[in-house]
Amino acid sequence: MALLNQARLDELLATMASDIDARTYDGGVVLVARGGEIALHSAMGYSDRDAGRKAQLDDVFHLMSITKQLTTVAVLRAIEAGKFALDTRVAEIIPEFGVKGKHNITVYHLLTHKSGMNEELPAALPPGRHVFIDELVAAVSDERLQRRPGSVVTYNAYSAHAILAAMVCRLDEAGRPFREILREELFEPLGMTCTSLSLRPDLAARRVPIVARFDQGGLFEPEAFNALNLLATEEAEFAAAGAIGTAMDVFRFSEMMRR
Repeated sequence: MALLNQARLDELLATMASDIDARTYDGGVVLVARGGEIALHSAMGYSDRDAGRKAQLDDVFHLMSITKQLTTVAVLRAIEAGKFALDTRVAEIIPEFGVKGKHNITVYHLLTHKSGMNEELPAALPPGRHVFIDELVAAVSDERLQRRPGSVVTYNAYSAHAILAAMVCRLDEAGRPFREILREELFEPLGMTCTSLSLRPDLAARRVPIVARFDQGGLFEPEAFNALNLLATEEAEFAAAGAIGTAMDVFRFSEMMRR
């Protein structure tokens, strides 16, 4: 099978080089594949410009909201195992959640960003504690519903996937933390040896620090991204945006989904 147009791949690399020179971003690793065959795998620029550290193919990046897809696969595995269903109410598994109007929120609502919950972090949650599933779920459980579930899509960047992860954990016969469930049931079977929900000590030296180069604001402020450098620890379990991994591991995950 023919791979991709080499001229267009070269154009991609040239554009990245121009962006790096302009300090739009410091560097990156790009992997392009078609039908499972890799056409391009290249490291560009810097992993840490300030330290003079050049980008390497095995650099470990913060995967941000790709983490949601990893969490979702764990949820779908639980559904396939018969532990709950798309129309299962969250309160059936997390009883303390089903108060202040949230009793009808289902797994489907959480997965499709139609829960009607506040899309911001709970005001009562201390800064930085959203990277711990139990603490975030406890704070969200005490909040009131904002909209009728299923009525509108509002992107939930934090809480929905923490609740989903908590459901998986509460029904786990071995009582494993969510990071271990992902490691044993997803990362290891797929050979994603350089991916973790927490900052594994053996990956720390290869982690690419987050440096937000934009200053226009938007959905998130630059400081919200940069703060993840401090919040990434061995114990953290940010089920919505806390995973780290390599470009090759993301390819393995994507290829699993494609197939």
